[in-house]
Amino acid sequence: MGSHAVRDNSQESVEKSAQRQLLEVIERNSEITSQEPLCKTPLTVEEAEKLLSELAKRGQLDVRVEGSRLVYAL
Repeated sequence: MGSHAVRDNSQESVEKSAQRQLLEVIERNSEITSQEPLCKTPLTVEEAEKLLSELAKRGQLDVRVEGSRLVYAL
C-alpha cells in the first residue's frame, strides 16, 4: 500500500497541476481548443482533451462546437 499510495498522490498532483495550467491558459485567452495547450503547456493533445472534457463534465468549463472542433471557455 505504501508505494502505491505515493504514486497515486503523485499522479493526482500532476493532474491537478495540468488542470491549473489549462485553466490559466483559458483565463489568458478567454477560450481554447484541445490543440492550443500544446504550445503553452507540456500536455499532449490526448491529455489536454481528457482534462478539458473532465472539467466540462464537472461544469467548470463551457464547451461549444465550432465547425469540426470543440471550444472550451470559462
